[in-house]
Amino acid sequence: MARNVSSLILCLFFLLTSTLLCSSTDRITPSSNKKTPLWWEVKVVLDSKGNYSVKEGLHSYPGNYSFIIVWTGFMEKDNGDFILYHEDFKLLHWEAQEISSNPEILSTLSTGNFSDKPFLNMNYILKKEENLYFDFSVNGFCIPQNESEYKFYLYLPVSEENSERFSEIDYDAFVFKGSNRIFLEEKKIYTKSAKKDFCWNWRYQGWQIGAEKSVFLSHIHEVKVEIFIIPRFKKR
Repeated sequence: MARNVSSLILCLFFLLTSTLLCSSTDRITPSSNKKTPLWWEVKVVLDSKGNYSVKEGLHSYPGNYSFIIVWTGFMEKDNGDFILYHEDFKLLHWEAQEISSNPEILSTLSTGNFSDKPFLNMNYILKKEENLYFDFSVNGFCIPQNESEYKFYLYLPVSEENSERFSEIDYDAFVFKGSNRIFLEEKKIYTKSAKKDFCWNWRYQGWQIGAEKSVFLSHIHEVKVEIFIIPRFKKR
């Protein structure tokens, strides 16, 4: 009888030990033998400036702008993928100007006269093989902001990994310097803070065919993006 009781206690001991061992290793990365973060802080800083021009016969509408956006959020691991959560969006800087020029009058619109402002849509983080790709786009708006017979969409920065490909032109095809492929190596986010910088220049020019006349549209911008990911090992 005593032997059976001892055997039962021994079995329970090994079962409990195995359970605790399994739960403790659930958050261990094989490569680093360290605890896996419970979640990660994510911060994106996007700095851009550009100019555009719309020419309709004797009328022209040149404009320029600059802005800085800071997006913050966090992500959690979901099996082999990641879920991204939005926390805050700040337009730290926004400045714009547009001139309306024709043979009879010259007028200028400043920042306060612009009806729209840039807004960053952070869609998700996509894992592909060993890398994490950021999918985002900055909302553009119609130009010219002045009274005009024709209006056109002003393209603002977009990542190469972009799920909202609703535009009439392929944004990626007009990146002429640098790259808008925004990604980080997954292995770098588990042990310490990871940071990576990106920059590119974009330009589109062409004739737009209107109902009665052709309009020449030109817009160009340059972009700098900083990505920060900070691992956290305590619950939020």
